[in-house]
Amino acid sequence: MSSLEFKPPPIKKPSFIEAEMVTKSMSSHTINPFIKFLKLNFDDKTVDWLIERYRLGTSKKFGGSVVFWQIDTYGKVRTGKVMNYNSETGKRSNGITWVHRLINAPDFELRQCLFGLHLVTKGVTKVAVVESEKTAVLFSVNRPDIVWLATGSLSNFSKKLLEPLKGLVVKAFPDKGCYDKWLEVANACNKDGFNIQVSRIMEETEADKGADLADIKDTVSYTDEEVKFHKLIEINPTLNTLVKTFDLHDKYGKKLRGHK
Repeated sequence: MSSLEFKPPPIKKPSFIEAEMVTKSMSSHTINPFIKFLKLNFDDKTVDWLIERYRLGTSKKFGGSVVFWQIDTYGKVRTGKVMNYNSETGKRSNGITWVHRLINAPDFELRQCLFGLHLVTKGVTKVAVVESEKTAVLFSVNRPDIVWLATGSLSNFSKKLLEPLKGLVVKAFPDKGCYDKWLEVANACNKDGFNIQVSRIMEETEADKGADLADIKDTVSYTDEEVKFHKLIEINPTLNTLVKTFDLHDKYGKKLRGHK
């Protein structure tokens, strides 16, 4: 073999962040503007549920920020996106950075994953994918029957990051103006065995370019009775089958929309 023959560089393994750092970041949220925003819109029990569900952390960066941890299906922490929000409006500010940069991890090999991916456990058959982490969190309350994930950016809706969702029914909700780009990715993935459906809801809604489901969430919310029903389904999935079989309604006579 010629000594001049090209040898590809070895594939680097992804780096991870200690899980203890996630736990530590969840110890106090007094300076977290995103959590303050959640508390303005939901009761304490719901906010606590969201914090635990998505492992929402707090950082002192930018005077107080939320940490959206990226945790994969094996529970490994890939990184955390540190973002500053207006605590009253829930709008994002310009403050954004990454945990692996803040801790100055040497030779850190970043391999991002979808936000919320750790929620894709055995038994999950259907997920929704949006771009914004905030939207995924909010819709976990509005539509608790679905596992909500976020790409964190337009370009992260890619086959590489979507690979763990192969075999699941995936409903993608691109931001206004991004439908064509996400549809192109979805079509390419579907040729390789994925089942991704791309919603046109934002394209068909009067909204500014870049708007997402969170901007129209009140039009697709579930009723309080349905939210209670979905929580019961999590305990006993058979209830969903009974509702579908016998076309059951709530105490107000309204049809219950259960798990699909």
